[in-house]
Amino acid sequence: MSSQLIIPFKRTTQPPIADAVHKYISKFHPETSPDDFGWDISHWVSLRADANSGNIHASAVDTILRYHAQLVLMLTKLPVDIDLQITYSHAFQPSQQPLTLSNLAYERVCVLFNLAALFCELAEGQDRTSADGIRRASAYYQNAAGTFTYILENAIPPFVASLTHPMSSSDLAKPVVKTLEYLMLAQAAECYWQKAVMDPLRNGTIARLSMQVASFYGMAHNSIQSAHSHVASALPSTWTAHLLTKQRHFEAAAQVRKSMDDSENGRYGAELGRLANARSVARQGQESARRGVEPLVVEDITALVAWIEERTGKAQRDNDYIYHQEVPPISALEPIEPANLVNSAILAGLRDPQTALNGEEALFGNLTSWGARMAIEIYNDRKHAVLADIRQTNQDLDRVIASKLEELNLPAGLELMDRPLTLPHDLLDKAAEIRADQGPLRIRQLLEDVEGLSKQDRALLNEAYDTLDQEVEEDDGYRQKFGSRWTREPSHLANGDLTSKARHFSTVLEQARETDMTVKEKWRQWKTAIETLASDEENLRSLPVTGPTGRSSSSPLSTQTKSHARILRGHLESLEEIRRNRQYAVIRAQNLADNDDISDRIKLVALGLERWTQVKAEMFEDVMAEELNKYEKYQVEVAGTEEQDSLLKKIEERNSSLLQSRRDDPINKNVEAMVKNLNAAYAKYKEIIKNCTEGLTFYNDFADHLTTLRDSCKEWAYSRRQDVNDLVEHLELLSLEASQQMSPVTPSTDDMLPPPTLSPPGSSTETTTSSPPASPTTSRGSSKKEKLTPRSNATAIITDLPHPGSSQWEPLVPLPGPSSSPVVRAGVGVTSTKAKRQSRDESSPKPAPQGINNTSGPAAKAAKPKRQVY
Repeated sequence: MSSQLIIPFKRTTQPPIADAVHKYISKFHPETSPDDFGWDISHWVSLRADANSGNIHASAVDTILRYHAQLVLMLTKLPVDIDLQITYSHAFQPSQQPLTLSNLAYERVCVLFNLAALFCELAEGQDRTSADGIRRASAYYQNAAGTFTYILENAIPPFVASLTHPMSSSDLAKPVVKTLEYLMLAQAAECYWQKAVMDPLRNGTIARLSMQVASFYGMAHNSIQSAHSHVASALPSTWTAHLLTKQRHFEAAAQVRKSMDDSENGRYGAELGRLANARSVARQGQESARRGVEPLVVEDITALVAWIEERTGKAQRDNDYIYHQEVPPISALEPIEPANLVNSAILAGLRDPQTALNGEEALFGNLTSWGARMAIEIYNDRKHAVLADIRQTNQDLDRVIASKLEELNLPAGLELMDRPLTLPHDLLDKAAEIRADQGPLRIRQLLEDVEGLSKQDRALLNEAYDTLDQEVEEDDGYRQKFGSRWTREPSHLANGDLTSKARHFSTVLEQARETDMTVKEKWRQWKTAIETLASDEENLRSLPVTGPTGRSSSSPLSTQTKSHARILRGHLESLEEIRRNRQYAVIRAQNLADNDDISDRIKLVALGLERWTQVKAEMFEDVMAEELNKYEKYQVEVAGTEEQDSLLKKIEERNSSLLQSRRDDPINKNVEAMVKNLNAAYAKYKEIIKNCTEGLTFYNDFADHLTTLRDSCKEWAYSRRQDVNDLVEHLELLSLEASQQMSPVTPSTDDMLPPPTLSPPGSSTETTTSSPPASPTTSRGSSKKEKLTPRSNATAIITDLPHPGSSQWEPLVPLPGPSSSPVVRAGVGVTSTKAKRQSRDESSPKPAPQGINNTSGPAAKAAKPKRQVY
């Protein structure tokens, strides 16, 4: 059993190397055959198997170094990702899911990790009871530390740079690798400490060696403790406790050895001070050793604590009885300087991989290096970018020409000058649209429909007014008959809300009527032009030919116009020649690129590089720049814009002169005016259609509001008539009592007013556009019947009344005509503000709720208002 830690190997499986290499070469090196590299592939497979055999022997070091050297050389020929899935297990947590990456840099790091583990195993296998065994063990530990140093400096950086995602293998994290490096140095230094104890050397020297061992263990412990939690968990918790225990053990041992040196030199007080410090530190180590540390380590620290206790007791007695020296605190004592005899030893086969091959042929040596391949691809990408820039410049200049000529309507404008004048195609398309819609007929029908709906809405409003007028007449008749006894609220006050809504609706309808008149006037003004557009196509096409005066518009061009046209055609031909020359330059550049292959030159330069140099694309920058200069002349030919800009300016000026000469022709002026008028007629046609459609929508929607108002008026009138019956019955009963008490005169039928006829809302025989509403269901304060309580003689009076069919009853006096005027209808004979069609929806009121209660009095005032919930 050993008191030192052993680094386990990272286990792996054999990946499909042959399949991956065949596919890669077939895809990225079509100039060669995968079969040409059969020996390279088979040797790679066998060499990898030997390197990962787990054989713990000194000869295995050379095998791993040779495989690593081949990997370094292969990475100059191949990219890190050749779609070869490589799997390695976690070194310290074998039960964890193995990490699989398609990455040759990952393979290299893991191979080096196993090399360090092999050195650790070889060191552990040495016989440390002999001086030679101790020296060999220390050397192997230093080689392991050097391998970890090489991993940190040379293997992990390119590996991390090649990753597309953060590394998930925590045993390869830098803090873990650094911890393992310190651990190997600590165990190497421990070997030298052991040899110093065996020789033996002086206590002061052993103390310094012991302090160096403690220092390395402390650095290892601090490195893993300062790492992130998921990285620190890569090492077993027992390892962390081991590092801390070892640090405290050797720190205490250093103080013990130094105390012995102090005792030998008569510093007995200093001896006791160091022993006290050693006892404190050793006890701390004893505490940390309880966390799963190897039994041998626990035994060592326990024995050290016991020895310190014994040594302290003896020294204390000697000082108390003999020397009587003051015991200084540890801070006052001279610190122990560590003595380092070990370092991270990197093998020559790692520093210079070429030496590890021993003349062995490099794998894939005849394959074009990946860096050279990347340089070829980069050059091709830049070449294509130059071509794309040339084409884009040519297209941009062509677009400038096309845009300017389109703006000037060239050359179509020149061609049209030689043809008879005709209407524009877009105007003919608009005319075809109106003709297909039967535009004039459609407008007339829409105007009739709007007028019909307007009348229906007015009829609904009049019906509401009639209902209110009728109720006012009835109320005035009873008020005239009963005089001051008729205490019910007058109609003009009770129906205030309804009459207000009716006036508002009347105003809205009046504004709508004015808008309708505006639309009709618009139709009257543009009717002729719209009907012209709706005529057959032959008639339309003949309009510009005959002109407004009837003479032909195909008159010969004037001499000045012909001169302008001839010069303009010459400019257009020169512009076309510039465009063609530019296009020829693009074609020549494309032909050059199609035959431009830089591969041979790049490969030749790559062969001149040092064999073990990792070839990178940036090494060929000067070659690529020189080759790209071949395309510069084509860029210059295409990019020249001065001649084109000058010619476009001349074309614009000459075209302006040509158009001006054409504008002076009266026929052209008439045609332009006619086209402008017909285009405006089309716009007015669409506008009238839109106005009529909005009108139909408005009147249909407004009819719902008017229907609601009409029904509300009927319900209100019905409620008022119910109140009249109760009130008339009560008043006549009181009148009858009074007349019976004064004189038993038989009442005349002329003095009695027949009760009003109660008809529920909606029972009118009048025909409306909407169905009659149901009887009102909402409660009203004034419609509640009050229970009448007559005086004590009421029963006798009623008993003495003659039979209803008796001739003793006098006839009822007819009700005189109402004294008050009916409800004034808003909007009749009143000038209102003219409203636009669009304002109808805004000005239209919201539908009035059915069952409007306009009663007043105590009952109404006592009603509790509803709480607002929105």
